[in-house]
Amino acid sequence: QLWLRYAPLAIIMAIAVFARLWQIDQFPFGTWFDEATNGLEAAQILKEPSYRPVFLDSTTLLPAQFNYLVAAAFALFGVSTTSVRLVTAGFGVAAVLFAYLLFRRWLGERIGLVAAAMFAVLRYSLNFSRLGMHGITVPAFEVAFLFFLDRALERKRLSDFAWMGLTLGFGLSFYFAFRLFPVVLAVFAGGMILAALIRRRDSALRRLQGHL
Repeated sequence: QLWLRYAPLAIIMAIAVFARLWQIDQFPFGTWFDEATNGLEAAQILKEPSYRPVFLDSTTLLPAQFNYLVAAAFALFGVSTTSVRLVTAGFGVAAVLFAYLLFRRWLGERIGLVAAAMFAVLRYSLNFSRLGMHGITVPAFEVAFLFFLDRALERKRLSDFAWMGLTLGFGLSFYFAFRLFPVVLAVFAGGMILAALIRRRDSALRRLQGHL
């Protein structure tokens, strides 16, 4: 039955949500400097219609997209440290879901669930899902991009390529660390191309030896 099939994923997602939201207003204690800075920028975006930054001097010229999401959280839930952290908690949960989708495509349902469970309780993910800072956006956009890339290469649909481009673009627009990701992809693609060329050369040599 359908509910039995998705019950394990639902349980993992529930654990991921609970682990990120439980006492998020109390732990970590207080408001960290970067959280306060992000919150102040978001509050200014809400307060001043003419204030629509692309980069922020107060956060060492980080892109402002994250702060617009915080401003949206302020509008929905009120101005507080908890509202800032709800944004990062959302990215943490999204990373769990896309980890499942990606590894299910690559290695099957069971490994997809294992990957999601690991992402749900990883220390790095939990720590930065509960702090209102940019870092947690990187793994979320990475696994989402890889999922849409793999699906686009298989199905050749324009919508998949569009989502792939959006996740790559947003990833680059949220945190500096994501800029290393395209380099990693390029190195990986170069290795795959080199391996394919070597296999083609070996195949050609074997055919030539067979004729001789």
